Amino acid sequence: MKFTKGFKVVVAIVLAAIAYYALTYFGLAPSARVKEATVPKKFDLPSEAPATAERPANLVPVSLPSAKPSSTVRGTAVRANIWAWNAQMGLIFANGGPVTTSGSLMEKHGVRLQITRQDDTEKSKPEQIKFAQLIAKGDADPSEGIHFVVIMGDGAAQYLAAINKELSRIGRDYRAEIVGAVGYSRGEDGFWGPQEWKDNPGSMKGGVVAGVLRDGDWNIAQYYASQNGVRNNPDEHTWDADALNWVAADDYLKAADLYITGYCEDRDVVSAGKKTGQKKNVCIQGAVTWTPGDVNIAKKKGGLTRILSTRENIYQMPAVMIGIHKWDTDHHKQVEEMLAAAFEGADQVKYFDQALQSAGRASFALYKEESPEYWIRYYKGVEERDKSGRTVPLGGSTVANLSDNLVLFGLAPGSGGVNNSLFKATYEGFGNIAQEQYPKLITSFPSTSEAVDISYVNALSKRMTVTVAEVQEFGEAGPIAKENIVAQRNWNIQFETGKATITPAGEKTLKDLYNQLIVAGALSVEVQGHTDDVGSVESNQRLSEQRAFAVKQKLQEMAPALFPENRISLQAFGQTRPLVPNTGEENRSKNRRVAIVLGTK
Repeated sequence: MKFTKGFKVVVAIVLAAIAYYALTYFGLAPSARVKEATVPKKFDLPSEAPATAERPANLVPVSLPSAKPSSTVRGTAVRANIWAWNAQMGLIFANGGPVTTSGSLMEKHGVRLQITRQDDTEKSKPEQIKFAQLIAKGDADPSEGIHFVVIMGDGAAQYLAAINKELSRIGRDYRAEIVGAVGYSRGEDGFWGPQEWKDNPGSMKGGVVAGVLRDGDWNIAQYYASQNGVRNNPDEHTWDADALNWVAADDYLKAADLYITGYCEDRDVVSAGKKTGQKKNVCIQGAVTWTPGDVNIAKKKGGLTRILSTRENIYQMPAVMIGIHKWDTDHHKQVEEMLAAAFEGADQVKYFDQALQSAGRASFALYKEESPEYWIRYYKGVEERDKSGRTVPLGGSTVANLSDNLVLFGLAPGSGGVNNSLFKATYEGFGNIAQEQYPKLITSFPSTSEAVDISYVNALSKRMTVTVAEVQEFGEAGPIAKENIVAQRNWNIQFETGKATITPAGEKTLKDLYNQLIVAGALSVEVQGHTDDVGSVESNQRLSEQRAFAVKQKLQEMAPALFPENRISLQAFGQTRPLVPNTGEENRSKNRRVAIVLGTK
């Protein structure tokens, strides 16, 4: 039988369709493959917020700003986009509201600042890129675009990676950079989910959470998953029964709304990174968000628990200000004065209630939502009953003064130096998590030294009165009771055989440990030394003591202010607590370890 050309084409198409369906069904077609879910890289951050230090004797209240726009500061306004976020209250108080007002600290410092609420970072990026492009075309002070954005420091690596990829086409001088921090989240940013996820983290597998992907609140959920060995599915279009799954939201309020409205959708089912050919209808069970998102969840629906937040991860989320290097450098004095006003505003909000009340009114004028009392209430953090009758914690932030910045960037005595700073630990730690989960999207991100220009904070430290930073104080050192343990992890810090001398490979591991412990800055640390069974019981006991002490000593050398004597306690167990039987060199190497326990007293 002779077939026509048209018939042959039809047959070929049908056969191709059948082949593709078969490949897809068995997960062999290229489009059927997605990035396999993995457990996020561990990054220990839990802690409790330090108490505000006693008010310095030389700090006095300033006159409150009026609501009338300033008429004395002229010229093109410095424009900044910020989220609705209580960590920025010092900056907002210093400005008097959305625009610089008469009698404000910003006016006193000769800066005209215009602040706009923009909860979607993706809308701020093009505005900042436009600003840089106009400078490159010869406009020294553009009237379009924005000079600065304020975002979460733990998400800065992702932001800078994306925006600097675009700005690199203009030139290196036009890169985005961090010039300082104006506050911290201390509870209001959190991972909300069913109580069973907190009681039994393994029950999160197959769960679905709404959030802004690769954002600071997403980071909190990544941390919780990593600590509990739960894999994360980075593909927001599929569902994996053995991982935590995501529905992407444009901003943090939409993330909360998706849970409140009971959003559901059909998803392709994947297993080990391959589509199974099945479909599943999935519904949102949790959210990552901050105030007022957390308040909306509690008041409009309820039923969720704050599983983990910046109340525990106190150094995770500084509110960093990002500008364009070329403009910043050309207007160095102006940037200094803007930060000086913000830092002075932070001191006022920290220590004087009238300033906090004024900051609440200014926040309301800027955010145009709820009331002044609302923003003050949730700045402090409260416990309230949600719609289901459960008592839940809501809100919680703090402002950052000059001293807080010096500690954050490692510039204060004993705070580790720039290369061992709190900020570097946070910025690079969470940047690595995002890169690990989205390697095609985030191929790299700027190093800390390129991401931060410390010259502004440094300059201010030489001419401003340095008050007090919020650094945690510790009681008497000693073993951490079992009920107070927050995190526990074994570290294979390598020592020279039979000695307490740390090897070069061990030094690298110790640096990773250091980065995680300084971010968990308010928790006590217990260093436990362990050995294998080679040698006598007595010699191994002594060796484990010496190795635990060597770790403590090294940490204190790197940042004595962050590791005071009463923060670290030592426990030595010698060969008495092996992880695995001492059979063979591989097992013995696992037993030669240092365990780190974090907790409260």
